[in-house]
Parts: sequence; C-alpha cells; structure tokens
Amino acid sequence: MKVLLSIFSILVALATTTLAEPIPIFSDEPITLNCNDDPRGVDVGDINGDEIMDIVVVNTAIDAYTILLGNNAGSYEYGGMFDPFDEEPRDVALADLQGLGRMDMVIPCTGDIDWGYTQIFHNTGWGYSIHQSLYGGRGPWHCVVDEFDGSPGLDVVLTYPRCGANLSVERNSRNPSQ
Repeated sequence: MKVLLSIFSILVALATTTLAEPIPIFSDEPITLNCNDDPRGVDVGDINGDEIMDIVVVNTAIDAYTILLGNNAGSYEYGGMFDPFDEEPRDVALADLQGLGRMDMVIPCTGDIDWGYTQIFHNTGWGYSIHQSLYGGRGPWHCVVDEFDGSPGLDVVLTYPRCGANLSVERNSRNPSQ
C-alpha cells in the first residue's frame, strides 16, 4: 500500500509541475551560401587540413560537386566546383576511409547511361583523385559512412531505390593501422 501511495504521489507531483518554456536553438538569421545549381547532398568536414570545417555540396543537375572552404571569420569561401566522373551525383559523405587523417569523399551517382556508380575520392593531401568506383546495383542514391562490421576501417552503406528496397554495405578491407 505504501508503494502505491508513493507512486501516486510522484505522478501527482509530475502532473502539477510546470514545465519550463523551450529555449530556441536556432535564433539567429541563417547564413545563405551560393553553392551552384541544384544542391541535393551535403556533408561537412575538414577537407583541406586547416582544422576548420568545410562544406561539400552535390549539384545533381550539373553533374558536379562544390567545395566551400571554412575560414576563421565563421563564413565560407568558394573552393571550386569539380566533376565526380559520372552522371547525376546524389549525395556525399566525408570520412577518413584510409586512416590517414584526411577526409575522403564518397559520392553515389545514379547515372543516365551506365546505371551509376559510387565514386570514392581519395584525399591526397593536395587534392582529390578517384581511388575506386563501386557498383552495387542500379542507381545508388544515399550513403552513410561508419564502422558496421566490427573489423577495422570505416564501411559505406548505400541505398539503391531503382533496385527495389536494396541496401549494400561496402566493407572496408583496408586496416587503418597498416
């Protein structure tokens, strides 16, 4: 009986407590950045090694991606527009896939002609070069990078909406400690 009274007392106290007003998280005016036509995917990471977050934007209609470099003033400078070497890039994920302390890029491209590939761009420290093309099904769309299989190295998960309800997990076979 005492337990029931204690639970009832707690419930009454919770029901009569006035909750504080929520504090707005985003109260400043947004910063609008020019990132070229048809932005579809975006990710942030330090791509040039200056310890300041940069932004990579995928521009699907113009088959390109745009780099916006962060600066110490809290804004971004245009860092260039580049070709992902396939049609219709859809998304981007930045991650250190090789364990070298540099952000590599994963860009799924749905493709008009060849049904699309996912391009892995290796960060060489002075720019990007294609490291590998993955084909796991028709029209890759979105990607996520994380450690999924318990082995060393970050893996890539891709969605393939043109193939029904398919996902693929591209397992990283490179041991970052090598």
